[in-house]
Formats: sequence, C-alpha cells, structure tokens
Amino acid sequence: MLCHLDETLLHQAPLTFNQTPASDHRFFDRVWFGGHSAENMHFVFGLAVYKNTNTMDGFFLFLKDGRQHNLRVSRPLLPDAGRTGAGPLEMEIVKPFETIRLSVAKIPELDVAAELLFSAATAVSLEAPHQTRVDNRLMQDYLRFDQMGRFNGWIRVGDQRVDVSDWYGARDHSWGVRPGMGGYEPATSLPRAGENTSDVGNGQVGFLVVALWFDTPSKAGYLMQTENGAGQILYSHGRIIRRAAGAHDETTTTSITHDLQFVEGTRTSTGGVITVLTADGERIEIKVEALIAPICYKGSGYDHGYRDERGLGVHRGTLLEADVYDISHPEKVVLPDGRVIRPWHREAGAIVYVAGEKGMAHFPCISSGPIARYALYGSITNEK
Repeated sequence: MLCHLDETLLHQAPLTFNQTPASDHRFFDRVWFGGHSAENMHFVFGLAVYKNTNTMDGFFLFLKDGRQHNLRVSRPLLPDAGRTGAGPLEMEIVKPFETIRLSVAKIPELDVAAELLFSAATAVSLEAPHQTRVDNRLMQDYLRFDQMGRFNGWIRVGDQRVDVSDWYGARDHSWGVRPGMGGYEPATSLPRAGENTSDVGNGQVGFLVVALWFDTPSKAGYLMQTENGAGQILYSHGRIIRRAAGAHDETTTTSITHDLQFVEGTRTSTGGVITVLTADGERIEIKVEALIAPICYKGSGYDHGYRDERGLGVHRGTLLEADVYDISHPEKVVLPDGRVIRPWHREAGAIVYVAGEKGMAHFPCISSGPIARYALYGSITNEK
C-alpha cells in the first residue's frame, strides 16, 4: 500500500514505506517529548509506529499537584499510515530539527487538552548505536537522537488553564528493535533461581539506568549509562555542547560516573552528582536536584501499561484510555482501581548546577533488581 512518502527519493529497500525489511515484531519508530516548569508541573508526549503489528500508539501525561493525568491511544496503522497522530494526539513538523507543534484535542473522555510548540535550543545529537545480544538473540538494535529546547503554549485540566511559557524541554527520536515492544519478549532460556528480568529484558541480575538531558547557559548535553547490579557498564554514551560567543562546540564523553541519593526506603532518586570526562580532556561535575514526584511511565503504556497490561506496540484496534494516578508518594502509585504499585520506570524533572550556573534537566534514574552500590534490593514492579 502506497503512502505520501513513496513520492520521495528516500527508499532504502524494495518496499513501500508502509513496510520494513525487519521481520522482528518489536520493530518500532517513536518520538518522545518532555517538558516541565520549575514548579514541578511536568508533561510527556509520545507517538510510535510498529509496522509489523500494524499499530500506531501514543500518550500524553500531565503531572500537577501529586496527580498524573494519563491519556493512552492506539489505532491500526493502515490505511492511514501518512497521519502523524492517533486519536486526539497530533504532531506537526513545522521545520525539521527546529520547530515542532504538539496538540491534544479536547474530547469527552479526557479532561485534558494542550497546544504546545517545541523550539530547539541545541542541534540534534545522535547517540552511539544501542545493540545487545542475549543467548545469541538480538535483544535490541536501535538508534536515537536527542535535542534540548523550550516549550510554549498551554495545557488545560478541567476548567483550569496552565500557561506554558519558556518551559524546559527535551525530545528524542528512536527507531529499530527494543525489548518489551509488541506484547511479548522472546524467551531464549529458562529463568534462573533468584533472577527476575521480565521487567527490563536485559538478561542480567539487577539493572540501573542513569540518564540526563540538561541545559545551562554555557553547557548542555545528553548522558546515558546502563549498568548491571554489580556495577558492570553495559552502555555508556554522552555528548556535551559548549556555548561561547555564539559558537557551538560539541564533544563526546569518555567516562560517566555518579554518586546518587535516594528517598530513604525507596528507589526514587533525589539527585546527586554526575561527573563526566570529555574526549578532549575536560572534567565536568553536574549537581542534580530532582523535582519530586517523578512521572510514572506506566500511565503511558510503558512498564506493562494499558488496562490489559500488555504494554506498547500491541494491536488493539482503535482504543482510547484515560485515567488519573495518585503519585503524591515518592515511590508508591495509586491506580484508579485502588491497587498500590511501585513501578520501576519513573523519570523526574530536575534542576542542575554546572560550574555555578543553574539550569534545567530531565533525569531518568531507573532500576530493577539488586543494585549493590546503592543497597537497592528486590524487584519493585507492581509490588504493594
């Protein structure tokens, strides 16, 4: 089936743009946007295509005053593959890599609406490839680029309008194969005693992600490091952008280390210090102060989300789900059905300090299983 992209000269396989040569059901192509104010109002917006499950899904989450308003949508990709939207969610690329418009239309099922304009503050940065094999199976193989910016517009909750004026923003765009997409993860071995990898699909005992998108007047950047519970680094990549007299200088990182603090008795990080070494020898210390509470990604469909708890990328026909979570506790989340869970995928807005300069940041600190260094033990997903 043809779509408008088939008029371009950008084909990379003898297929229409509605198809992919990858046969893995987890193949995806997703955009993610996040923005927040210093007052800890926080939103995230996402849209994704899964060609091999004939699905497009998306989400909009808005956190304010300890309540998280969630919208999850899904639709068949075909025959309307050319539309960059699902349900009330729409994305318009006004100018590639510079200006993007996001909208959430008001509908009866949802008490939230939004019009948001993302304006780039940095150039896009391409991450190093993410590729991992478990028992010889290609568990993940994807690319992602990142960008910092600012948001302007408005968000409405019920009869209350929130003006979004120069809010900190970040975005990414990733595509390829990732674990946990499309409803199930292929099994290549039987579970080992004491090991729980169902939440992250990483094939390791214990898993920690420390990431940071940050922006200050002189420096900005993106950092990501994943480790197993024993501290072995599984992936590490970062880019630092320097601004001086109008110039834009970018370098990669050669080392990322962290010294984090957590709310006592929880896995919720309050921040800490992240130190990087750059390829040209600079040492940069970043003090991070997380804005609590962190947003709960189960509301978006991650972390076994949707009411069927099958997660992202599942073909559900045309579906819209809207609900509200109580996230006033630093770690526990109260779902609409009364269940109290401790979801593993939380991401916080943050304030950062770099060489005395104050800035804003997006701060995912995600863990599952035992993390010896920080005395974090046990799996937390969906536990009371």
